[in-house]
Amino acid sequence: MARLDRIGPMAKEVAQVGAAIGREFSYDLLAAVARRSDSELRVALDRLISAGLVFGRGEVTDASFLFKHALVQDAAYGTLLRSQRRELHARIALLLEERLATGGQEQPEILAHHCGHAGLIEKAVYYWQQAGERSKARSAMTEAIRQMRKALDMLSHLPDTPGRQRTEIELQLALGGALIAAKGHADEETGKAYARARHLSELQNDSPNLLKALWGEFVHYHVRGEPDRSHPIAEELLGLAGRQSDAAILVAGHRAVGDSWLHRGQLALARAHLERGLALYDPAQQRSLTALFAENGRVAMLSFLSLTLGLLGFADQARVQSDNALAEARELSHPISLAFALSVACRLHFVLEDPLTVGRRAEELIALTTEQRFAFFLAMGTTYRGWTLVEADDIEAGMDLLRRGIEGFQASGAAWILPFYLAQLATAYAKTARFENGLSQLSDALALTEKSGVRWFEAELHRRRGELLLTARSGAEAEAESEFRHAIAIARQQEAKLWELRSAVSLARLWRDQGKREAACGLLAPVYGWFSEGFDTSDVRNGKALLEELGRGGATPRSARAATRSP
Repeated sequence: MARLDRIGPMAKEVAQVGAAIGREFSYDLLAAVARRSDSELRVALDRLISAGLVFGRGEVTDASFLFKHALVQDAAYGTLLRSQRRELHARIALLLEERLATGGQEQPEILAHHCGHAGLIEKAVYYWQQAGERSKARSAMTEAIRQMRKALDMLSHLPDTPGRQRTEIELQLALGGALIAAKGHADEETGKAYARARHLSELQNDSPNLLKALWGEFVHYHVRGEPDRSHPIAEELLGLAGRQSDAAILVAGHRAVGDSWLHRGQLALARAHLERGLALYDPAQQRSLTALFAENGRVAMLSFLSLTLGLLGFADQARVQSDNALAEARELSHPISLAFALSVACRLHFVLEDPLTVGRRAEELIALTTEQRFAFFLAMGTTYRGWTLVEADDIEAGMDLLRRGIEGFQASGAAWILPFYLAQLATAYAKTARFENGLSQLSDALALTEKSGVRWFEAELHRRRGELLLTARSGAEAEAESEFRHAIAIARQQEAKLWELRSAVSLARLWRDQGKREAACGLLAPVYGWFSEGFDTSDVRNGKALLEELGRGGATPRSARAATRSP
C-alpha cells in the first residue's frame, strides 16, 4: 500500500483500473477503461514497472501487463470504494460485450465475473451459464460444475419470478449432467439437482423439462440400487413422453425402462425396450440431449443391449453390439460416452469369462477416466483391472485393486452392481483358500440383492455360493445342490440362458460325482443344445466336454435338438 501511495495518484489510479480488470491486463483494454491519454498511461505504467509492482511485455500499444504478485493486485483493488469498483466493472463488462458482438473471442466466465461485480446480476447469470455449457461441451466437468454453481448463486439474488424459475430449471438440469460425469449418477448433489428441477418444472407446468428431470431422478435412484423408486419414474417418463409426442425423450424413456428391466432381471422386456429405443433414435433430435444425459443415448442403449443379449445367451451378438457402442463413442470423440461404453464392455466380457478383453477394456477405461477425472468410472475400471490380476494369479495385487475400486464405487453412493463386485472379491478369497471369507462376501452380495431388488446377477451368485460350499466344507453337497437348483430356477424365470447353462453344468458335475450320470446328462443336454450351434464360449465348451464325459459323445441328443432355438 505504501509503495502504491509513493508512485503518485495517476499511477495509483491506473493500478486500480488494472486490478479491476484482473491479474493480467492488456494495454488496449486498460486505455479504454481508464479514459486517460496515451502519454499519461505510458508514464503511469513506467512508474509501476520501475517500482517493481507490474511486469510488462511487448510494445506499449500491443503490450500486456501482469501484477508481480496477486497480493499487489489485491492491495490496489482494495483501495477502491465499493461504488468505484461497480462502476469500473460495469465499464469493463460493456467493453467486453462490444468486442464479443463484433466477433471477439471474449471468454464468458470473464464477462460473468465483471457483470457480477458490477451488480448486473441477470447478465452475470447468463454468462456463467454460457461458460458452464462451453466447459461441458469440451468435457471439462469440474469447471462446468463450478460455473453452474456460480450461476445458481447469482440467480438466488434475483426475485423469485417465473422467469427466474425457468432459468433455474435449465441450470439444475445442466448441473445434473455435469455431476453425473464428475461424481457419478448416485451422488447426493446429483439427486438434489434433478429433484429441484422436477419441483420447479411441476410448478411451471413445463412438460419438456419435467421429462428431463424425471430422467435424471430415474438414473439417480437406479444407480443407488433403489429400483422400487427408480422403476416407477422410468415408466412415468416413458408414458409422459408418449403423451407429449416428444420423440427425443421417448427414446430416453425406452432406454430408462430397458435399463431398469435389465437390472431387475427381466431380460426379454429389457431387450424389447432397448431395441425400440434404438429404432426410434434420431441423431439430429438427440444431439441436444447428450450434454443433459452426460453420455450419448445410442451408445448407452447399444451397451446395455450387448449385456442383455449376453445374458440371454447370444454371446456373438453381444460382442458385436458392444463393439458397435465403442466404435460410436470413439467416433463422437465424447469422453464420458466412451467411459460408459468401456465400463459396460468390461462387465459383458467378465460375464462371458473373457479376462483378456476385460483387461484391455479396463486399461483403456482407467487411462481415460484418470485423464478426465471421472471418479465414478475410474472406480469401476479399477475393480475390473483387479479381477484380471486375480485371474492371472497376481492375487494380492488384484485384491488390493478390487478393494480400492469397491471403496471408490461406494463413495460415489452407487450400489446397483455392488453385489457383482463383491462376487469378484469372493473369487479372490477362494483362490487364496480363504473360503469362509469368500462365502461371507457372497452372503453379503445376496443380502444386498434381496434388499435392493437388482437381480440380474442373482442366479450366478447362488451358483458361485454352491461351488464355494463344495470346496470349503465337507458334507455340503445337499446345500450346494439347493443353491444350483435355485440358480437354475431364477435363470429360467429370467430367460437368462447363460446363467442357466452355467448352473446346469455345476449341478451336472455334482450329480456325476455322486454317480447320477443319467440324471446329469438329462439335465444338461437340453440346455446345452440351445447353445450348441454357432457359439464358442467357455460355458458351451464346458457343457460339451461334460456331455462327452458322461458318455453321450459330441452328438446333440434329439431332445436337445428339439429344444434348440436359432438366435
